[in-house]
Amino acid sequence: MIIESGKLYAVKEVITKNGGILPMSLSGVYNLIRRDEIDVVRLGKKVFIKGSFLYSLVNDSTVPNVKIS
Repeated sequence: MIIESGKLYAVKEVITKNGGILPMSLSGVYNLIRRDEIDVVRLGKKVFIKGSFLYSLVNDSTVPNVKIS
């Protein structure tokens, strides 16, 4: 998956099951979002993960407060 920092990503497209980069379940990602550990944009009821957050996650191993297992 190629991450563009200016793009917004649907939660389903960032989990590895769907070819994304986050090796966790969909419910796990939503739990991190609820705990404000993943930087998101809300448009109405839809939730999108910021590409800049994913880019920093991939390129910087020191992203605080995010535990991906």
